[in-house]
Amino acid sequence: MIMSIIVISYVLSIYSVNTALSSIHFLSLPYGETTIINIGGIVYMIDTGGSRKEKDNIHIVQKIILPFLQKINIQKIDVLILTHDDIDHTGAAKELLKSIDITTIYLTVQSEEEPEYQAIIDAEQKMITIIRVEQQLTLQHLVL
Repeated sequence: MIMSIIVISYVLSIYSVNTALSSIHFLSLPYGETTIINIGGIVYMIDTGGSRKEKDNIHIVQKIILPFLQKINIQKIDVLILTHDDIDHTGAAKELLKSIDITTIYLTVQSEEEPEYQAIIDAEQKMITIIRVEQQLTLQHLVL
């Protein structure tokens, strides 16, 4: 939650007349949380929540995240930001990747031994752009 607040604070600090901040949503999930930001039609998702149990991750994505995205009329995620490799931040990524189009994933360097790393390998095979962040990075609207 603190990382989301920091990112959102920065987004609001660089908000300009030319940028249409459409919405910011915080979803508290059974395991972790996610933040969805729509800026000028570009949809950012920060973290996915998740657990080590696949059935929990299916529930998080299919019963909470996707219905919410449909409710706010979002059909794809332009940028998925995985802040770090704790399971409650990245655990549902694999299920999310199966369920909705994602254009780009930003993630911190992760250990290939972590189970959720497989989701990133799957994403690369789907031709999703993966950007591994090792130092501060500035996107169009955000600083990672």
